[in-house]
This record gives sequence, C-alpha cells and structure tokens, in this order.
Amino acid sequence: MILSAALLLTLGAGEAMAQKRAFTIEDVYRSQYVGAPQLSPDGTRLVFTTTQQSLPAQSSKTNLVLMETGKNGTTRTLTTDGMSFGPQWSSDGKSLYYTGYATGTAQLYRMDPATGETTQLTDFAMGVGDALVSPDGRYVAFTATVYPDLGADAKANLERKRRKEAGPVHAHIADSLLFRHWTEYQDGRFQHIIVCDLQDKTYTDVTPGTWHSPVFSPNGGAGLFAFSPDSKEICFTSNRDRHQEASTNCDLWTVSITGGEAKCLTKENPAWDGQPLYSPDGRYIAYRFQTVPSYESDRFRLALYDRTTGEKRVLTEQLDNWTTSNGAPTPRIFISSHRSVDMSRSTNSTSRRASGNQSSRSEPSRVSTSTARATSTTPTPRRASPWTSTKQTSARVGKSRSPSTTRSLPRRSISVPQSRCG
Repeated sequence: MILSAALLLTLGAGEAMAQKRAFTIEDVYRSQYVGAPQLSPDGTRLVFTTTQQSLPAQSSKTNLVLMETGKNGTTRTLTTDGMSFGPQWSSDGKSLYYTGYATGTAQLYRMDPATGETTQLTDFAMGVGDALVSPDGRYVAFTATVYPDLGADAKANLERKRRKEAGPVHAHIADSLLFRHWTEYQDGRFQHIIVCDLQDKTYTDVTPGTWHSPVFSPNGGAGLFAFSPDSKEICFTSNRDRHQEASTNCDLWTVSITGGEAKCLTKENPAWDGQPLYSPDGRYIAYRFQTVPSYESDRFRLALYDRTTGEKRVLTEQLDNWTTSNGAPTPRIFISSHRSVDMSRSTNSTSRRASGNQSSRSEPSRVSTSTARATSTTPTPRRASPWTSTKQTSARVGKSRSPSTTRSLPRRSISVPQSRCG
C-alpha cells in the first residue's frame, strides 16, 4: 500500500454537493496533510503523521495515526498533543519511536501501539533533532547545534547561548563564510551528530570539530546519516572542504558509535555524495552522488559501496533521470519512481536488475519485496549517458572523463578546493 504525500481533503459530504466555487486559502488550511509513512516489519500496520493547520492561529498540529493494511484499512489516532513527529518502528515491530514535546523540548519517546503506554527515552536539554534508533534498540543518534568545544554537554551549550543573548553586544561575529542559514546565525556553532546510549544514559558527540555533520539541508538531517545493521557504526554526510561556500563536495564518512576518528569513503569524487543506507547484511552502503562539482542541479545517481573491498558500483548510469530517496530507514530504495531496488535480497543481483537489461523494457514493472509490493510507472525513453558507453551496465564513481565527453551545462566559474578527506 502506498500513501502519497498529497492532500486528504476533509470537506464534508454536504459541502461537496454545494455549488462549485474557486478553491480558497481557507480550503487549504482546512485540509490535512499526510506524511512520514512507516510500514511495520511484518507489513500489517502503517504509521504516519497527519498535520492540520489553523489560519486564524497561524499554527499547525501534527499527530500520529496507525492504519491496518488489511482489507478494512481501519485507522486509529495514537497521539493527540499536536506535536508528534518522526515515527519509526522497532526491529521486532512491538514498539513505536517518535519525537514529542511533552516536556517543552523535543525528546524521543517509545510507545506500545497496542496499549498506548509511552516512555520518555531522552532528556537532552537542547532537544533532539532527526532522531534515529539503532537496529538493536540500544542507541539513539540525533542532531544538535552545538559549540565545538562543548560537544554533547547540553547544559553548558545552553548556558553559553543564554549568556550571549543576554549580553550587551548583540552583533554577530563571523570570520568565514556560511555564517547564517535563512534567519539563524551560526555564531560559532555547528550541527553535530550526538549518540545517546539508552542503557548507560550517556551522550557522545561523534562528529566533533568545526564542520556541519550532517551537512545542512532545508529538509533537516533525516536521511543524511544511518546506523550499520550491527549498531556499531554510523555513516553520515558532511562537506569538509576548506571553502564550503564554493563547493558542493559532500562526502560519506563513517565513525564508531563511541566516537573516534571518522573515515572518508568518497574522497576521489569532488562532487556531492550522501544519503547513505546500509544493506541488511551490512556489506554494502547505498548512496546517491553527483559528478559535476559545484553544480547543484547535476543528475543524482545511485551507487553501492562495498565495505569489504572498497569498490563502488553505479547502479543507475543508464537511467536518464534523478534517483530520489524515500527518506525512510528501510532496506528498499526507490529509483526515480521507475524502479525499486530491494536491498533485503541478494545484492549481487541488485546491480543486474537496476542497471542491466531493464532499459529495453517499456511495460510497467512490479517489484516484490519481503514486506510490500511496489508498482512503478512506465519509464521515459533513456538517452545514452555522456559519461559511459551505452553497453556499460556498471561504472566506478569518480572516474576521470575526457574533454570530448563533457556536458554542455551551465557551471559556475569557481575553483573548487581539494577535499580534505583522509
């Protein structure tokens, strides 16, 4: 069952029979938005968020809803506080994790969907963002904007921030570019990944330093970092070039959940690499990447990184479209709504299904997975890739290109510094 992120109109039956009229802003605000669908491990239940906005109050309320995926499709509202976000299932499907504001700051909660019993799991004074629970349920990784020298000390971070805001000088001081996102000034703080050990009740900054890790995104940090299946490692996206204002060179990095030196996996590619997702057996990391430095509209491709050999394989070189992420920590990746790669099955056959003979098919494709069935639309005709031969079904990321195969696309005339990976 596929939930769209489109509107679910809540107009009553009587009003629907009324005389036709133009759709107004009031109608938009009376609609409910559905988002963040998460299918249970056994495929029998679906949890998602519904958001209701209020035009007079200029506010919105978001709650969790549980739906049975059988023929009846019955639904049940799980939260009514209007401030519940980011649902995700436990590995055994017995619990739901979500972010709530019951204490005034964003914290992670665990709920028994059968009884509704809820337990608060984190108490990070600054609040948690983009919370992700490890497969074994022991750790929670989340984002927080911190002072590098204070790291995971939430109370010290808050105290320094309060002193600055209460001080006589309200000027913002910056000695490098990228000092503000929208209306929020950086003021010497950076977004880091904090890992909470739910057993020991400790917090660790696993991405220290003067870098945004994960990299800033208008949609938040969800999907920009992931746990390994054994819950011992985190892979994240970060741009660590010296002049980030002139670079799109994000890279994949891995670090232990206890902290330590991070390892760069994609230093040979001077363009964007990110949105990692581990295969269920832990051998591979799937990710999206671009090939043209400093060109944000370059085509996104899907690749696999072999953690054993270090080899990188492109799965969608023959697909003349962007690959997009469904933004969920699931073992299945949807490729531009045309194809579905099931990472819960043999990954050796994945590259053949995604980049092999499919380009010759014109009929709609149906791909079954262990938990759901996805139906794709008819793919658009594909042109030959300017980077590889039309017969090529696998490529290596970061491979040099000859001048004769250069795309005639608009590019910014700037010099991109060498990555500081490794």
